[in-house]
Amino acid sequence: TKYKETIVDAVNIWKTLESDLALTSHDNKQKFKKRIQQALSPYHYLANSTHPRYRGKSLTTDEFDIGMNIILTQHSTVVADIIII
Repeated sequence: TKYKETIVDAVNIWKTLESDLALTSHDNKQKFKKRIQQALSPYHYLANSTHPRYRGKSLTTDEFDIGMNIILTQHSTVVADIIII
């Protein structure tokens, strides 16, 4: 079976990679953080936050807020329709 990874899955892939690498040096952690920032956009965080399977569980509070800020600032008419458990 071929898997089709989506924008939703990308966040969890990066988070799993970060965990699996278990970076110990501050320099390596900073380099990895910079790479994640290049790879993931606020829309990745939004998609992950609102997806029924992920629900933003692997996101930091800041990442979750970044995604939700898109809804609040660009799509405020649907805020009441989005329920995140």
